[in-house]
Amino acid sequence: MKRLLLAILPHAVLVLALMFLVLLVLHEYNPYMNFIGSSVSRIWLLAFCVLAIANSVVCIVRERR
Repeated sequence: MKRLLLAILPHAVLVLALMFLVLLVLHEYNPYMNFIGSSVSRIWLLAFCVLAIANSVVCIVRERR
């Protein structure tokens, strides 16, 4: 069970981070939909996405070895 969770968790984080990146792009094209509220929250969300993607890639590579 623990191994399964450790195998699924990085993939789930990667999917969520990519979803947030898509929301950032959509917000830039159509700000009236207000996907992301303030500019400060967009910066924090962008930082989260980049770090989560990097973390997920490292975990996936380590697991495959």
